[in-house]
Amino acid sequence: MEVGVASEAGRGSVVATDEHPFWVESEKRWSHAVDLRAGHRLETVDHRDATVTGTLSEEGCAAAPLILKCRRAGRENKPVVADWKIEIVECGDLVQDDDDVTPQDEAERRWNRYVELADSVTGNEGSAGVAAIVASFRAEEDYGAYQSAHAALRRFPAEDLGKGVAQAASDMLAIPKDNSGNVLMILTRSDPVAVNSFNEELGVTDSGLRNGMRQLVEFHESEEWLSGVESQNLFLVPRV
Repeated sequence: MEVGVASEAGRGSVVATDEHPFWVESEKRWSHAVDLRAGHRLETVDHRDATVTGTLSEEGCAAAPLILKCRRAGRENKPVVADWKIEIVECGDLVQDDDDVTPQDEAERRWNRYVELADSVTGNEGSAGVAAIVASFRAEEDYGAYQSAHAALRRFPAEDLGKGVAQAASDMLAIPKDNSGNVLMILTRSDPVAVNSFNEELGVTDSGLRNGMRQLVEFHESEEWLSGVESQNLFLVPRV
């Protein structure tokens, strides 16, 4: 289906499958494309408002790419409302075994879609792609799904890998400890450029996040993922 949107950049449209998730900022909830209505206020990937002006069902749109693209004057532009980075974060919130509310078919759909998205990552998506993958590690138990995302992280150039992990500092502090430790371990086993890039990017971030990351690194160095001698003192997170 086609979703008409208007923003300060002008009017355009995005093509999506009926069930593609959009974050409806005006209602603080996710909504499938088919359920969007004129007046719903969305948020672009660069955090600007975009208002739905209408929707149009199109034959064959069920096979449309899930990476949404703005169409203006008959040509495609960069994603403006949602893309794989939003979807992988949502799907990364995997349904847990003790969840008695979420239907089993939704649990399976989320798991399968997460692996599909992770496997589609080429490594050319830049540091923002790395940050999105890190933010997706939200579940305590991943039932093997995160292995695909770990492999995806290893496909990024070392500089983008380190920078993206640092840009996801707030998510690193929020996700389960085992998941953050695994990310840091991937950094240590990558090219040294990755760790250097992480240190440089984190050095210019918010002081509160730097303090939190320093404590996280110290935790993993003391008894967790970075306790090995070869992983000690690689992350130079200054005290603030």
